[in-house]
Amino acid sequence: MGTIDREAYSRGRRLGAPSPPPRGKRLIAIDTLSGDVVWRKSDVDTRELLPSTLCVGGGRVYFHNPNDLVCMKAGEVAWRVPRPLEVDRLSWSSPTLVIHGDVILSADCAVDSPPRAMDKAVQVKWKVTARTKGKGASAGELIAMSADDGEELWRCPTAPGYNSPPDVLVAGGLVWTGKVSGRNQEDFTEGRDPHTGEVKRRFETDPLFSVAHHHRCYRDKATDRFILVGRTGVELIDLADGELMRNCWVRGACQYGVMPANGLLYAPPHSCACYIQSKLSGLWALAPRKSPGFDEPKRGEEQRRLEHGPGFPASEEYVPGNHEADAWPALHHDAARTGRTQATIPAVLKREGQTHLGGRLTSPGVGRGKPPVAARHPPTTPAPAAPARARGLQ
Repeated sequence: MGTIDREAYSRGRRLGAPSPPPRGKRLIAIDTLSGDVVWRKSDVDTRELLPSTLCVGGGRVYFHNPNDLVCMKAGEVAWRVPRPLEVDRLSWSSPTLVIHGDVILSADCAVDSPPRAMDKAVQVKWKVTARTKGKGASAGELIAMSADDGEELWRCPTAPGYNSPPDVLVAGGLVWTGKVSGRNQEDFTEGRDPHTGEVKRRFETDPLFSVAHHHRCYRDKATDRFILVGRTGVELIDLADGELMRNCWVRGACQYGVMPANGLLYAPPHSCACYIQSKLSGLWALAPRKSPGFDEPKRGEEQRRLEHGPGFPASEEYVPGNHEADAWPALHHDAARTGRTQATIPAVLKREGQTHLGGRLTSPGVGRGKPPVAARHPPTTPAPAAPARARGLQ
């Protein structure tokens, strides 16, 4: 948590300028069952806590400030080690902190600012820009430390991505990090032992970086089997045999990227205009190609895969995607998240129905004259007594 200067925030809103950074940050631990505050820390250690560096593992809390890497246990500082970081930073530049078992991995750019007194509080200067060069964008170091006492284990070169913090990926039991600023040349070629830093695997990945286009503006991802590079779209490095695979069309949102999970690859909506002629709009979940022998439904039998529940209208024929012009069947209206409807909405609205459901509700939909809504506790699907058309809910 932190505090934002309200006057500076209001001035920025009027002028269309960036919001001021939060200052006076503090940590608060809250019991998830009772909601009680377990402990809090608000001092020189947390005042300039750097974004995306707060990690929890093994009953400990770790974070970076401009001077130190701090470890806390039960609300008290267990240890801290000096790790001076750059304080004059581009807005997308931040250290990367990863916990892997009993090892802490800390990666950041080189310190380009003049030397400073480490016993004094400093303030980070943020420059809002999409530039890929400047302070906070130069190559630096990845340092591995013991999670028990912060003792250094090993270090190696690392570098920020394209408008994104350094990549530190633990995949296949090894540590992989990018070493080329901007990821515009062959990278992710070495997998290191987490405890010793010894290079255990080497791959040639140059074909993935041969396209004359800059890397996407987000960090790369990994699973235990693959490294997913965001060079042009999604490029995969198979960690079993080094096989390289490229998809030039699927890309993720700025700073967030894509997310591999549940055996699928999720690509969220984004505003990127690169390769606009091949842009995929909406939220996508991509699955692997079906294996040989997969029981494909025969033509004309696809609808048999849909199982009708007891509430399904047996007297009406259901066609996916076929709904009234003024319906609002899903969040943001449709899978493409257009957020628009063909319904005519009058200037003056009137209430056509009201009922109290209680609990935490989802966003309502509209279809067939009823606005179904789900209450999360308990999971039910009530419908109001009086019908309400789309014009009464928009």
